[in-house]
Amino acid sequence: MACTRRSFLAASAAASLGAVLSACGRPAPAPAPAAPDGGDAAPSVDVHAYDALAFDGSAWSHDEEHDVYYRLCVPYCLTPASSTVQRLSIFVPGAYFDAEAKGDTFSCAVAEGAKVGSFDSSNAPVVMPVDSASWRGQTPASTYSYEGLKPYMDAGCVYVLAGCRGRATGFESRGQVSGDGTVPGGLPWNVCDLKSAIRFLRYNAGLLPGGASGVFCLGVGAGASLVACLGASGDAPGFDPFLDAEGAARWDGGGATLSDAPSGCAIWNPVGPLASADGAYEWLYGRHVADGTRSPDRWTSALSRDLSGSFGRWVSGLGLTDSENAPLALDDTLDGEASDGSYLQAVLAELEGSAKRFFDATAFPATVVRGAAEQASFPGVQPSSTETAEELAEGAQQNAEAVASAGLDVDLGAASTVEGVQAQPKSLPFETAKAYVASLNGDGDPWLSYSPSRGTVRVGSLGAYVRALAAPALACTAFDGVGCDTAENQLLGVPDTQTLHYSEMVYDLLNHRQWEYRSLAGWDPRYVGAWGQNLTVRDAQGLTPPERCSLCDALAYLAPGGEAFSAGTVAPAWRVNVGLAQSEAPFTAAMDLAWALRSYDGVSTADLTAVWEGGFGLCEESGDPVANALAWVAAHNG
Repeated sequence: MACTRRSFLAASAAASLGAVLSACGRPAPAPAPAAPDGGDAAPSVDVHAYDALAFDGSAWSHDEEHDVYYRLCVPYCLTPASSTVQRLSIFVPGAYFDAEAKGDTFSCAVAEGAKVGSFDSSNAPVVMPVDSASWRGQTPASTYSYEGLKPYMDAGCVYVLAGCRGRATGFESRGQVSGDGTVPGGLPWNVCDLKSAIRFLRYNAGLLPGGASGVFCLGVGAGASLVACLGASGDAPGFDPFLDAEGAARWDGGGATLSDAPSGCAIWNPVGPLASADGAYEWLYGRHVADGTRSPDRWTSALSRDLSGSFGRWVSGLGLTDSENAPLALDDTLDGEASDGSYLQAVLAELEGSAKRFFDATAFPATVVRGAAEQASFPGVQPSSTETAEELAEGAQQNAEAVASAGLDVDLGAASTVEGVQAQPKSLPFETAKAYVASLNGDGDPWLSYSPSRGTVRVGSLGAYVRALAAPALACTAFDGVGCDTAENQLLGVPDTQTLHYSEMVYDLLNHRQWEYRSLAGWDPRYVGAWGQNLTVRDAQGLTPPERCSLCDALAYLAPGGEAFSAGTVAPAWRVNVGLAQSEAPFTAAMDLAWALRSYDGVSTADLTAVWEGGFGLCEESGDPVANALAWVAAHNG
């Protein structure tokens, strides 16, 4: 399961570890004493430090009808900020246990040799989904229901639903919280909660089928980005101050270090690195249209062009390569949009491969469902309180007041986007493949060609593709909103300021291109000071919004040019799906992730499926997404 980060990061990882641990609220393991024979010695730690996290194996409940043993809302860390969220629920196929009734509950021990599906009690994998739409929190249900559990139980998996904090600071009037009841949220607390849950499972490995040695995480959208971070940053010391603050288990009862690294990640439509997401969105979608916030008379149209160029420089610095180890980069073009280069050709090649698979699998006449994708509905998730547009607007106003208190009289302007309106799938009938291609090409120059006799597809223009199939659904800027009023702005907020700007890429352009922007509609010179002030706000652990983004950026650990806090343990198996007929998140984010994974030493599998006509959700080229994911888990467990 372990993978070594490239050697050039090893020195910086070692140097940063001491500083990171010195900031921890809980003491780190003492240095290992030298063994008399010169060999390794066990670290000197308090083996009883986490006794309170020991799982009670005599308190299982049982669904006799479906033969499922379960525990609900079990605390997974010693000092939770939230008494309701930082818990997990566990569901186990009954055949894995030898059980003895103890009143209303059961005392369960792992049954040696018991088999369910393609697994047995020695290798049963944990499947842990993350359902975090728009970065909302995830709370495990406090009451049992079998609904949705059947495929996981039939497959022989241990299903774990771990709660995690959402995008905003919360408040609890009772329970184990800070003195004023404030529960900090946002990055990286949601990632840390999930890491704590994995550590809890491994602390209690002896009581679980499979011993939690194989943990596979599933996620979609924002949840996919959290899972990608989990898979890329296993055991990364940059998270230690946050993990120690919530009392995550660092070692087991024998003093052995615990890992929070997953064994595999199956994700759909990740948002990608937040630090570059606005640039990715404009390069892929925004620069190809000229309406709304991208109308030529508006300053955000010029910003869209400039962000495209910034993205080109960013992606060229990642060090991504193709299957033949040739660099993937974008050129500095005269239009300022980085509109050509090997990276563009690689994106077009992915589109062509996806289109070919679509035509190979589609028998015309056919009804094509544009934007097809199942929405995430993982069993056991309790609906959390939703942050409404009004609450986001309130957070943006708090931001403005905080900036004003620093001497800047600033109105952050009209909202950019709050949640983003997800496009609904459309059913479109076509008699022939020719009619389908003609509908996409429209009356302009044909950009899509398909030869049935040769089975070849050609996508000649990214811009024409976007206008036909993936017109931008979000304003410029899509994620770090000009009005500081998006879900992502709330994700990077702190208790005193609920929404914060975080994009250094955008700020750099505001600062250096303001003389051009000021001649266009909608520009306010006070944007520069407001944005810059936000980038310096530190959380309780001393990190700024850009630093928190970097800590939770999967590519920071994977790409040769990534700026990682320090090395992590990378999951060896990955399944990455992305819909191409959606613009809620740049589909290039999934491609970047897969390309980085494929060249990372120790990653054995990095499956990328770009789904032609696929939407923003659990998109698949065929079959049921859960069944497909569980089959993939079975193929890559152990």
